[in-house]
Amino acid sequence: MSTAVRTAKFKMPSIYRPKDENVLRCKIGYSLDRNGNRRRKEFRLGVDPVAAHQKALSLSAKWLKIEQRHWSSQSQFLEMFPEEPKRQPVWTDILEREAEPLELYHATPPEDLPGDEMLLSFTPAMSLRQASTEMLERISGKVARDAKSPGTYLWYEQHLRLGLVSPAIDPDLSVTAIRVAHVEQFCAYWTDIKARASERKEFGWRSARHRLNAFDRLLRDLKGRVDGFVYPDAAERVIKEAKETVAGS
Repeated sequence: MSTAVRTAKFKMPSIYRPKDENVLRCKIGYSLDRNGNRRRKEFRLGVDPVAAHQKALSLSAKWLKIEQRHWSSQSQFLEMFPEEPKRQPVWTDILEREAEPLELYHATPPEDLPGDEMLLSFTPAMSLRQASTEMLERISGKVARDAKSPGTYLWYEQHLRLGLVSPAIDPDLSVTAIRVAHVEQFCAYWTDIKARASERKEFGWRSARHRLNAFDRLLRDLKGRVDGFVYPDAAERVIKEAKETVAGS
């Protein structure tokens, strides 16, 4: 059963100058605070009224693209996972991420462009945050290359972005320093359903399993891509047991 796609509408930005301040501002779209709550996103536009108006219009146009992409992708996502709750759009850097590979492609001499048979490799001392970005870029590239639904990319982007946070785990931890204790800490944090539900809206056992699955995929994806990375012994067992413990709770 297909899900109707909601249509985003362009809204003229409202520019204002706070009391006792010269800088013009506007609120466009929404972002997530540290607790995962959706809040209005405020932008500083500078002091020049004309430049501020142009910047606000540009931001509004960008937000329109993010909104439309969200509604379209969520429609496809819910067809695969109909039990998942509907979510509202928030500011992300997905447009910039998608533009970077294309810009790099155009800036690279033809003789230096890799073929499809070549694997992209990670750099040494990469952090978890950087590793997740690398993996998402490759998933995004495969989606674009194979003309497939972006649902898989959006699923991993969402649960890695929400899951790789302190105190679950340090997102800036070097991937070569990951040990089974870090995996246990990550699992313990996200399987504490009662505590997480008190901090976030619509958090339940499915959300916990999604965080664990995304983290497990990231760890497995690191194999053979980073010199010095060793998949922690017992990590697979720890994650499996955590998912079984939390299932249906």
